Amino acid sequence: YRSADATISAADTPVGTDAVGRWRPSGAGAYEIELTAPASAGTYYYGGCVDPVPDEVNPGGCSSAVEVTVSN
Repeated sequence: YRSADATISAADTPVGTDAVGRWRPSGAGAYEIELTAPASAGTYYYGGCVDPVPDEVNPGGCSSAVEVTVSN
């Protein structure tokens, strides 16, 4: 997602989707995706959110934001 602020949520602008494999319960991991930044100068925030799965203790959730500054 692309956000106007540093809080990423599923209400922000979607920029793509991708499937992520299974993780262990309480597991954590890293994931990378390539994006094309907007052509307009400004500061943008990007992050990812996961969909909940059945019987998940902590359903769903979004990552911390990565700040990207575009200048002319």
